[in-house]
Amino acid sequence: MVNRKDKRADKRLIELARAKAYEMGNLDYFDHVSPDGRTPHQWVRTSYSLPKYYPEQGNYIETIVGGVQDATEAYNTSIHKNHIQGRGLHASQSTVAVGFAQVKGSRYQYYWVFWSVP
Repeated sequence: MVNRKDKRADKRLIELARAKAYEMGNLDYFDHVSPDGRTPHQWVRTSYSLPKYYPEQGNYIETIVGGVQDATEAYNTSIHKNHIQGRGLHASQSTVAVGFAQVKGSRYQYYWVFWSVP
């Protein structure tokens, strides 16, 4: 799991991650790119600075999980654990945020957005 000494949560990012999770449920999509074309980098840059070399159309920061109610299970289901844990190529990513939304009647009902940023 994430070493808490090396990671910190950011309230602004948590609020944005939660907003994206709700958007996915309310607009019934499951993708890194929003229906209006916003990428994870564009979502985050509305209130947080990312390195200039992170391309607008890229995704170096986001993991999404759908259809899983339990937080631990959502984390363990993720195929991107190295990203979430800040390992390997993601070692410089020291700030994390997790957003969760339950949207009844949507395709997955439970939506998770994990962001890890420098």
